[in-house]
Amino acid sequence: MLKRIFLLIMMSFFFFLGGCDEYALLEQYQLDVDLMRLPAPQNFTVSGSTGNPNSIMISWEYSIAEIDGFRIMRSENGGVFTEIMNESQLSSSARNYENIGLNGGTTYTYRMYAVADGYQSRPTPELSSVSNPP
Repeated sequence: MLKRIFLLIMMSFFFFLGGCDEYALLEQYQLDVDLMRLPAPQNFTVSGSTGNPNSIMISWEYSIAEIDGFRIMRSENGGVFTEIMNESQLSSSARNYENIGLNGGTTYTYRMYAVADGYQSRPTPELSSVSNPP
């Protein structure tokens, strides 16, 4: 409640000075509130798959059902993270994903997010695994 009062005071102050867009402040506040309500997936694990030598198994837990799904990002050998799965591919009921067709002996680093109404949670901690060497 204090945060809302502070925001309204700040919006009024900047509005009267003409130095700030009150809608931008309100949008940022809404984003902060949505991120606080949307926790990151828990018990996130990444491990080499025993069934397929060129795959890595990713698993997690999540207790909130009212989300669109999950987003998984991957980095190869310390490079830039790219999205490999999104909320339209990993529904809210998904709790694992097997990343197949990987290059043997390569280090893959993963992080993931929960997604709801266009907002994503804070990321999980980044975890790495090496796919089995060729």
